[in-house]
Amino acid sequence: MPQDPRLEALQNGLLHRIESYVPVRGRPAPPRPALIEAFRRYPRHHFLPRYRPADQPEGPARAPGDADFPEGAYHDRPLCYVDEHGISLPASCSEPGFIFHLAELLDVRPGHRVLEIGCGTGWLLAILAHAAGPDGKVVGVEINPALQALAARNLAAAGATNAIAVAGDGLTAAGPGPFDRIIMTASAWQLPTRILSLLAKAGLPFFQFVTKACPKKFTLWSGAARRWCRA
Repeated sequence: MPQDPRLEALQNGLLHRIESYVPVRGRPAPPRPALIEAFRRYPRHHFLPRYRPADQPEGPARAPGDADFPEGAYHDRPLCYVDEHGISLPASCSEPGFIFHLAELLDVRPGHRVLEIGCGTGWLLAILAHAAGPDGKVVGVEINPALQALAARNLAAAGATNAIAVAGDGLTAAGPGPFDRIIMTASAWQLPTRILSLLAKAGLPFFQFVTKACPKKFTLWSGAARRWCRA
């Protein structure tokens, strides 16, 4: 079935912004073909529940079925999940340009086992699963049971059979390691070094943590240099 021309134009516009993304720190890292394939295969709006733009906390929420629901999904900005009462949840679907930048740096390869902590409704989980291929496995952990349940439904509907979403705490619900790649898109006040116990010897993790000096930043462990680096 041919794709809706309006939706295709929205996707093309967002993909251009993703490919042109320039991080605050570090060099640009345009997504590789496997990630672009995943972007096409798993449209962002298919993974979204009711939402509002993160920079419009008092603005109207958009719900599936609304005429402008897909259009709002294809701006390069974070979107806050909204419950049935119109209240923004303390969780969001992050800015696509930033997420694909991290996904490229994470360097997921076919056959990798990947852990995402804070998987939300499963969009990044599906993208990473595509990069890991049919011989890989991706596990997402989400502390909010409603979001985890939606992620599980989204993954099943999308046919991402090598990805699962489980509810619970990021460290205890992930199951046994080791994982070749770990990305934590939930925020932490300090580097969660205990999670490194789940990491394979040559693995690579990304963690987001918050400080007074810098509200949000991503940090990765460089296995070769044996040190933490800013993404």
